[in-house]
Amino acid sequence: MEITSLGIGFGARISHFDALTGGSAEDVELLRAAFDDHHLLIITNCGVLPGERHAEIASWFGPVGANIGADGKPWTYLDNRDTVGRNELKFHSDISFMPVPFLGLSLHPTVLPATPTETSFISTALAWDALDQDLKDLLADRQVKHEFLDESTVSETFQHLHSWHPARMVHPRTGRPVLFVSENNVREIERFSREDSAPLLARIFAALYAAERRYDHVWQPGDFLIWDNRTLQHARPKVADPADGLRIMQRVALGTHSFSEQFEARSAPG
Repeated sequence: MEITSLGIGFGARISHFDALTGGSAEDVELLRAAFDDHHLLIITNCGVLPGERHAEIASWFGPVGANIGADGKPWTYLDNRDTVGRNELKFHSDISFMPVPFLGLSLHPTVLPATPTETSFISTALAWDALDQDLKDLLADRQVKHEFLDESTVSETFQHLHSWHPARMVHPRTGRPVLFVSENNVREIERFSREDSAPLLARIFAALYAAERRYDHVWQPGDFLIWDNRTLQHARPKVADPADGLRIMQRVALGTHSFSEQFEARSAPG
């Protein structure tokens, strides 16, 4: 097994690993250490893994089961014949608008179109390091409001979902400060109006989404990606048009709290 850094401050490519049967105690220890160091692992040439094996590999990096399918299994599918699997998505951390976001995410393609298709990544840890000092001072003890703002995917009742999170979040395992702010979900900084937040957020986003700190992954058959949902944000940079071919991604989420249970708890009387 070889672990090769992408050379951009995050991300590593894993080669010569047997994703179908591999996973000795030594391999798992090395992969876990690489996950904390690089936050994104790209395991290549995996073939097409069954959901059970996908979930098993993901479980090496954290608890699985935060996203359960209709069949009760800890993997689901993003299919570009559906709106959720097709639409362009701005940079975000999954379910940041809930009290407990996912800890990590993993995608593995089962079907890819002939036309190249991408998922983009940026590092919130690198962004914090690059932030101007006056913004670091401003955000050090403030929260930002993460809101569900996508009107196209679910009913309008979801538009009111929101949670406040620290703008400067310290990662519990690595100890690195991360800039937990996203263009997809944040419009308001604590103790600022939306109008006054806007120019500050523009400066924050300029640091967060700088082109030199962005990685655009062009999917290849057999890829297996897993990333830290707090240290990285991801985006679908363009519509995955079914006219270009099917794009079906097997998905496993890491976490202790699912979206549905948090939504139900928030909706419960009293």
